Amino acid sequence: MRTAHPGLFSRRWVISPTSIAPVPRAKVARGCGTTYIVTSSVRGRVFVDTNVIAYRFDGSEPDKQARAEMVLGQDEDFVVSTQVMLELHSVLTRRLAPRWSATDARAVLDDLAKLHVVTADARLVLRAAATSERHQLSVWDAMIVEAAVESGCSELWSEDLATDSHIRGVLVVNPFA
Repeated sequence: MRTAHPGLFSRRWVISPTSIAPVPRAKVARGCGTTYIVTSSVRGRVFVDTNVIAYRFDGSEPDKQARAEMVLGQDEDFVVSTQVMLELHSVLTRRLAPRWSATDARAVLDDLAKLHVVTADARLVLRAAATSERHQLSVWDAMIVEAAVESGCSELWSEDLATDSHIRGVLVVNPFA
């Protein structure tokens, strides 16, 4: 059995041009080449796509793993969807090497379940189909966008969509860019 994983969302960080250090209850925002500590009212809810969370556990990509750990340690109002939870389970148990046991992957899902989770229903699927057509996205990416919209997120953190684009009122941010 794998040793217990550190909590996904347990650390808070502040970044300055010269250092990275844990700081309680801090939020980080980028702007004008400088990093600032901001309050929760500035950013709002943040939807996190599967790839950002998966890199947190992917030792084959140490730079992305460190970056994912840092951004997921911020004190944000994170949101995921049932799609993200299912995709992450698949990544952990089928794609990462070594593969995770179902029990260990479920422990990660237990952490995710503590966040706001958007459930997929017929209404969300129909909106995603329309968004897919309108914005030339895969239906799976459109499901992520629609889950972010439904939960009132101002940002969607993903490596899969065009960074700095606005889709249905949500800003796409690639935390690895």
